Amino acid sequence: MANQPDLVYTIRVYTSKPFGEIRVQVQNHTGRNLEVQSLRSVDALGNVILDLHANPGADRVLSDSFSEDWPPLQIYDLGKAPNGLHLAVGSQTIYNRHSKESVFFGALSADRLLTILHLQTKPQPNGPTISAFTVDCAGTTEIMATNEESGVREGPKENIV
Repeated sequence: MANQPDLVYTIRVYTSKPFGEIRVQVQNHTGRNLEVQSLRSVDALGNVILDLHANPGADRVLSDSFSEDWPPLQIYDLGKAPNGLHLAVGSQTIYNRHSKESVFFGALSADRLLTILHLQTKPQPNGPTISAFTVDCAGTTEIMATNEESGVREGPKENIV
């Protein structure tokens, strides 16, 4: 579109390597300043979000954190995340104990924004499943608002998400 910035997604997959790459860029050719608040590189919804070739109830999740000491890194069973949400900053690994397969999502680089991963689960009669998975590049507001030690919760209401 004329006079609009371009949002460019590049997806690379390799036949001989067990990994891929997603790159998101905003290309501003408008001659005007542009403010980017967030970019979503992954938005996965549906019945089967991730298939590690075994029961998802055997999945374990390691979510990296924003700070070196908060929250403490902990490996959770898929269905045992606080409020059903595995929240990560920078990277997240999902490993299935039965199939011995895993998947790693991580930021190789970042310029100005954090990479925030949301793995949402839901209970099912046969065990927990993944109901949604998103990867966003965004500012620090969400992470700082969930950190009890940050003081953001006591700030002005307009600054609290």
